[in-house]
Amino acid sequence: MRRVNIIKKIDNIYLVGVVHNIQCDNNSLENQIFKDYLQQKIKQFVPDIIVEEFSEEALEINRTKNTIAQDMAKQQNIEYIFCDPNSEQREKIGIPSRSKIKKELNINGPVYWNSTQDKQIKKEQIKYFPIREKYWIDEIKNKPFSKMIFICGRDHLKSFKILLKKYKYEVYILDFMKNYLESKKYSKKCIIKK
Repeated sequence: MRRVNIIKKIDNIYLVGVVHNIQCDNNSLENQIFKDYLQQKIKQFVPDIIVEEFSEEALEINRTKNTIAQDMAKQQNIEYIFCDPNSEQREKIGIPSRSKIKKELNINGPVYWNSTQDKQIKKEQIKYFPIREKYWIDEIKNKPFSKMIFICGRDHLKSFKILLKKYKYEVYILDFMKNYLESKKYSKKCIIKK
């Protein structure tokens, strides 16, 4: 009897780390740079699907119809899905809202980006990353694909990569923001970390 070796196909996920304000098109230079970058990565990896840490609710909050990635996926006939839970779903799975965290920390009034108060809030939000990232896994685990581009906040890159590897995905980190911030200009070269 002849023995046959069965090789399981490994699905590749390319994690693109961003700051969230770059995901919605407001005709800024940064948006154009992100569009060019994402277009380059789509050509390079030819994904079956693009997944984004975003939701319909986030579109409403940002007063936009689509994200940059959503538009590109549609233009190129690539499947696209939002994977982030909305407010109601977050509450259901035990993730407090930013305003609730702010209240629990006794922070009143406006909070400015990168202020001490903002950093306190982010530190609390990070505690809930495992729940959120598990939600993302649940959104993608039954999707058939061989190559996926997954766009998420860059703060999730390391922890989400570890979780994806537990589910036997081959994961590559494409930290768009790191490359963009370090170069202070657009560079067509992006280091891929495995």
